[in-house]
Amino acid sequence: MKKTLALLKQSLLTCCICICIFSCSMPEEKMKEPAKMYTVVIEQMKFTPADLTVKPGDTVTWVNRDIVEHNITEETNTDWSSSGLPVGKKWSLVVRESANYFCSIHPVMKGSLHVK
Repeated sequence: MKKTLALLKQSLLTCCICICIFSCSMPEEKMKEPAKMYTVVIEQMKFTPADLTVKPGDTVTWVNRDIVEHNITEETNTDWSSSGLPVGKKWSLVVRESANYFCSIHPVMKGSLHVK
């Protein structure tokens, strides 16, 4: 009987410890790694890197280091677009889904964002 009671106490103590640990742990969203920031340079009439893999919520900043104005426009439905980006200026986007993009001023300039 004493062994059964001791075993029951030990099991109860273990159960209480587990409940405490799990109830004090961080919510799942807090455990995710923080969003990252990426830079795409616009130079010599191209985006570098032209293909970029990011996670949802990451931020991509385009920096115009070319000698002329450019913009960044989502290619399929023009869901998002920067205004004209003068030389030396930046534009940022928090990425939610994969997209192909281009410069609508110079349509040969293309890039893509892959969300994984």
